[in-house]
Amino acid sequence: MTTQNLHSFNPADVRAVAQTKLGIIVGQGKNKASQGMEALAAEYGMRTDFKVRPAAVDVEIARVRRPAPPVGTEPYPETWQIKPVLDGTRYNLTGHAEGQFLAHAGIPRAFADTVLEQGLDDLFRENVRRLVPKLSNGSLVRAVGGTIKGWLSPAYRRMDAMPVFEAFLTEGLRAGLVPHAGQVTDTRAFLSLIRPEVTALHFGEVTDYAVLGVQLRTSDYGNGKLVLDLFILRLLCNNGATGMDLMNKMHLGRRFDFEEGSDVVKLSSRTIDLDTKTVLSAIRDAVGPRQLPKHFDALCSVVEGAGSKAVNLESALASLKRAGLKAAVVEKVKTAWDTEMPIEALPQERNAWRFSNILSMLANGETDGDAASDLRDAAFSVLTK
Repeated sequence: MTTQNLHSFNPADVRAVAQTKLGIIVGQGKNKASQGMEALAAEYGMRTDFKVRPAAVDVEIARVRRPAPPVGTEPYPETWQIKPVLDGTRYNLTGHAEGQFLAHAGIPRAFADTVLEQGLDDLFRENVRRLVPKLSNGSLVRAVGGTIKGWLSPAYRRMDAMPVFEAFLTEGLRAGLVPHAGQVTDTRAFLSLIRPEVTALHFGEVTDYAVLGVQLRTSDYGNGKLVLDLFILRLLCNNGATGMDLMNKMHLGRRFDFEEGSDVVKLSSRTIDLDTKTVLSAIRDAVGPRQLPKHFDALCSVVEGAGSKAVNLESALASLKRAGLKAAVVEKVKTAWDTEMPIEALPQERNAWRFSNILSMLANGETDGDAASDLRDAAFSVLTK
């Protein structure tokens, strides 16, 4: 196909292409979802939770030099890594957990960067040792192997997401959905299911084709609540957008205290009070065969109602900036809006449906799973504003 508008083709031909794309997606989905569930199970099998008293928090700084630069160029500057020490064991931090750790210690990022850039490791360490006992009443630390992925407050409620994901998969299959994708990132876990049918979307005179689905995601590391979103995937290009949360559930579980004598206590999985019945019931209701068709009908109404609306580009780009998208991403959105692309990449009409698909297209090219998820959320928000 070329860069012509969708309605310049025989509608039967376009639908046939969409049907072929759906077959490919369904064929690949089982493996993708299976890999995601296996990764989730592996992570939970390796994860250890600790409750840590403030006085037990220590830190070391590892100096790291990047690989040699190209011949004839200046050496890369030495950088550093913050390494918390708990009960004599030194841990790595993900970027997300490092931000949590600094916030927990009351140390601004700019201050940490300046002090460590100047080689004042002892000053940084002294700040941690003195500030943490003043500002904190303890921490929940979640480590996977030797890497801390979450540095959380005692108020954070522990929950094992595995039974929730398993229930979602079971109920979805029972409702006639099929696996679409699964993924575990530094901070989140995702599993999505789709209805294996081509859905026609009508935008004025133009008909586009999509597949509808449901995505469950959660973060056990403080980067978002448990969310059960509807999502829509444009079949000609695999651009997807997520939104319309069907639940509003925070993490469940009993808060911990420090009744034990040790300053660093490893928490057994048996100590997690898995009161997940409310969550599982909500999932069954949301993806059950009686409710799911109503949710999908509502999704189509939202997309069709908003998708054909005109876009004030300047206002729309400003809204993306306010939502926290980086300037480089916003510039890519502007460039794509002004660029002629084939219909396999983007809808041709300059409307909200095209603008939403641009964000989804950028998400498809994003290697960071969390960043891609945020872009798909933004793609849906375009259709609901």
